[in-house]
Amino acid sequence: ASVPAGLRQGLAALDRLDRSNPGNEFIRATLLLYLEEAVLALEAVESAAAMFGDSEPERAIVAHGRTQPLAAVGRSTEAIADGRAALRFAQQTAGMPGAPLPVTAAAHSLAATLQQSLFPAEAWDAAMLALESSTATDDEPSTRIAEFRLGFAALDAGRLDDAARWFREARSGAMSIGPASLVVPSTAMLAITVLSQGDVGAAEQLLAEIPSGIAEDPPQRVARALVAAHHDRRDEARERLLAHAREATGRGYLALTEQYLHWITRFVDAAAAAEEYAALPAAEPFAVPARHARAEAAGDRRELEAVADEWERRGALLWAAEALTSASRAALAEGDPRRAATLQTRVDRLLEHCGGAATPLLARPVVEAAGLTAREREIAALAARGLSSKQIADELFLSSRTIDNHLRSIYMKLDVRSRRELTEALS
Repeated sequence: ASVPAGLRQGLAALDRLDRSNPGNEFIRATLLLYLEEAVLALEAVESAAAMFGDSEPERAIVAHGRTQPLAAVGRSTEAIADGRAALRFAQQTAGMPGAPLPVTAAAHSLAATLQQSLFPAEAWDAAMLALESSTATDDEPSTRIAEFRLGFAALDAGRLDDAARWFREARSGAMSIGPASLVVPSTAMLAITVLSQGDVGAAEQLLAEIPSGIAEDPPQRVARALVAAHHDRRDEARERLLAHAREATGRGYLALTEQYLHWITRFVDAAAAAEEYAALPAAEPFAVPARHARAEAAGDRRELEAVADEWERRGALLWAAEALTSASRAALAEGDPRRAATLQTRVDRLLEHCGGAATPLLARPVVEAAGLTAREREIAALAARGLSSKQIADELFLSSRTIDNHLRSIYMKLDVRSRRELTEALS
């Protein structure tokens, strides 16, 4: 499985081994999951689990084996609970002779599960633990995988500069040390990251480096569809991603279905994503992104704000900023410029952490709500935090008089008379 196109060969090797060995069946489940056969992977895990007893180590091993397949089929709550239980056991027994479950392996599974369940901040923590554990034991393949996981978590969080750095680390390490199977996914994910920063040329150059004849994996499929959308081939991008989503659904890989549809919402056609979500069975990974798609399609300000609150709570700052940008436009369309200004100020604050994000939902015409300029929004946000004119001037390298002039303009545009009212307006 560590080389391109090696998954089928791995399964063939397992077919020659003892099917009554639960360890072999756990390996089979991993390979099936890499092949996007989520239901078959979970069946293999359940088959292996039936061969175990009820001791604490056996329960931990089974929980570890079930974690990623459960997440893949959309049973996120169970998956996260199993992943956390397995990691606790691995940490409690770390360093003991014959410890049955390495911390590195448990942390990797939990990171992947949290990422697929759309909790990027927690996925980052688990991936960082996997990195620390793998580097402490000089486990180079696991180190590469941890770097890749950190890139994925940073991308989902919207920290695009961090994501690019970790994907580059994973890519260069996989090229020089291995595993070779990680080179193409890292390259494609790096392409997605730089595309999210608006650099389509760099994304196309990265995709051109992937050798022809390599079977497309999910990162490649997404990257190529997003490039097509950037070049105004939106119908092509939408249909390709919808086809991939439906194929994933047919295999029971609902977490992958969600990923494809969320990219459609954010980069291509929110209405098409909303319609597809409506035709799918209820599943935990769909809950928030389906709400996001529906709210984007309908221009529902209140729902967009609620979705943004949930994304921010989970640490997905870019997704929150995108939803709030749309909410700001909706507020302006409703004739509520004060609310639009409040929302745009919050967007500005979130985007400070997003590494030059330039996604389509952000690239709509800038909403200078209520006539506030970007500088005025920045000053208003600082004043609402309680900073004096002098403190704001020092932070922005302007004079206090300039700050006061800006504040007078802000007060007039927002129809407020004091900093207290300004704080209330922007709260």
